[in-house]
Amino acid sequence: MQFFSNFSKVQAIAVPMLLYGGLTMDNIKFNSEFIEFIKAAKTPFHAVDHIQTVLESNRFIRLFESVPWDIKEGRYYVTRGDSSIIAFTIGKADPIDTGFRMVCAHTDSPCLKVKPNSEIINNNCLQIAVEMYGGFPFASWFDKELSLAGIVIYSSDDKKIKKTLIDFHKPIGFIPSIAIHLERNINKDKVINPQDELIPIISNISDENKTDLKKLIIEHLNEKIPSIKINSILAHELNFYDANPPSLLGINNDFIASPRIDNLISCYASFKSLIKTKMDSNSIMFFADNEEIGSLTRTGAKGNFFTSVLSRILKTQEEFAQTIEKSMMLSIDCAHGLNPNYKSKTDSNHIPLLNKGIVIKSNSSFRYASNFETIGVFKNICEDINIPVQYFVMRNDMESGSTIGSSIASSLGIRTIDIGIPILGMHSIRELCGSKDGFYLFQLLKHYYELDKIPFDLAFM
Repeated sequence: MQFFSNFSKVQAIAVPMLLYGGLTMDNIKFNSEFIEFIKAAKTPFHAVDHIQTVLESNRFIRLFESVPWDIKEGRYYVTRGDSSIIAFTIGKADPIDTGFRMVCAHTDSPCLKVKPNSEIINNNCLQIAVEMYGGFPFASWFDKELSLAGIVIYSSDDKKIKKTLIDFHKPIGFIPSIAIHLERNINKDKVINPQDELIPIISNISDENKTDLKKLIIEHLNEKIPSIKINSILAHELNFYDANPPSLLGINNDFIASPRIDNLISCYASFKSLIKTKMDSNSIMFFADNEEIGSLTRTGAKGNFFTSVLSRILKTQEEFAQTIEKSMMLSIDCAHGLNPNYKSKTDSNHIPLLNKGIVIKSNSSFRYASNFETIGVFKNICEDINIPVQYFVMRNDMESGSTIGSSIASSLGIRTIDIGIPILGMHSIRELCGSKDGFYLFQLLKHYYELDKIPFDLAFM
């Protein structure tokens, strides 16, 4: 009797409790913390700021591009432009012998970005002129409570130029759609004009209530940093965002509905797994900005940030070449899941399903960097820890998307695979992912970071 009693206790410890249709307690914790990250990461600047805080609390040392580096065994990170970040760990083994386990993702998402001269007074409404950042369905931004966040450069009363993050937190804007009574063809052939119809309303204007955006920003910053008197706003990069918080939904909490899942789920799983990786791993994590607009910026993946950091870690061209040849890059970006209302938009033999695992993205023109070698090695890594894998290949009568994977693979000569979790509503103001898939990605990345070597020395038989 005593034997069976002890056995039950062991089983209770060894087998995680299953809740909500098969989610473990660890999975539930991951989802809860991911939702909190999304709430904090309103813009790429806020995402990087949050990641910095987490890295520093886990013994990562901050480096600056403007000063010399003395790299030895340890954990490090460096930022550029406040919206891109690289973190890396150096173990006891020489990276020339082991290579690096590399991961890349992007911090930006499609949004409405505020124009420099933004105030529009339209009858008694104060509106804010915006630009379209990235590609997205315009209609998804109608009839939502919107708030505003970003980064501001200002001059203060001590004659210094400073910068700070800003987030209004509360809803301050709204883009009303046109009523069906006024546009009867709205469900047939309505075309949205983004110049005239995607303009948020933020206030009523009256003789007693005259304001503008810069005045609102100064008032907000004076509340945030009351010790500094702000003289003027010199520049800003602000964007509107959905003020409604992320949520779990579905009868068994099957899904997460949220803004910016693409691509913050990839960032979250990547840095969360890196901080939990054993100290002697040789690993690098690169989060770039501006992927949604082509990456051709100082903070984008086609800039020199990543190669500059690598060249400072690996001192000579010989070290660089040897290490890259033994390394692997996982380019992680969300994949198109099967939308049950639009099944004809998916290749019938490549149907990524939510909550069914990580998606390998493949394209014969290499819009994605995956090839036979990286796919084979990656699938073997997944099989080691029983992570389910799916495929995405675009239909032949549709144009494939792309990621930062191919540009990094071609510039560095590093073996790269494009992967991601499947989502629905990609680039909409709110997207939907499975509540299991992010945790699958986290588990995979932790295992990947801790590999002693990547098995690329495959023998022909």
